[in-house]
Formats: sequence, structure tokens, C-alpha cells
Amino acid sequence: MSQFDSPVATLPCYTSLQAFMSVNDVAACIPSAIAALGDFRTVELAGAPQPFEVVVGRHRKSQGNLAIEWLAEVIKSVCDLAMPG
Repeated sequence: MSQFDSPVATLPCYTSLQAFMSVNDVAACIPSAIAALGDFRTVELAGAPQPFEVVVGRHRKSQGNLAIEWLAEVIKSVCDLAMPG
């Protein structure tokens, strides 16, 4: 498989998405706020996406690092809000 057969494109920034999409026959999954700013056509998906588990791994050397502990808690609280249960 060559680089041109790959179904995934990685762009350096969302600001280049509109130019990229104007010359390629592609679909993109992007946040709704970015879609609104770029005047993209959106498609509502039927049903809710399947839930998935989010795991935060930390290296043992980071134990006791308050910044990493804080970030792990932020990620956990966002996940709890997004997928209660």
C-alpha cells in the first residue's frame, strides 16, 4: 500500500481543512463548532455512538506529580459527564 492508498489524512491544523476538502472527494469527522465556522455541510447520524472506555495511563515516575494528577482528574470528569452511568 502506498501513501496515496491510505484512507486517512492528517492535517496540521483545522484551518487547512476547508482548502483540503475543496479539492478532494472526502468526508471528515470534526467538531460541530469547526463545521459551523467553515460553513461545512453536516450530516446527523442516526442513533448515539457506541460507548467506549477511556483509560488514563501514567508512568510510575510521574506519581505524586500534581499537574499529571490534575489532568487525569479533568479527563475523568469530562468522560463522566459525556457518558454517565
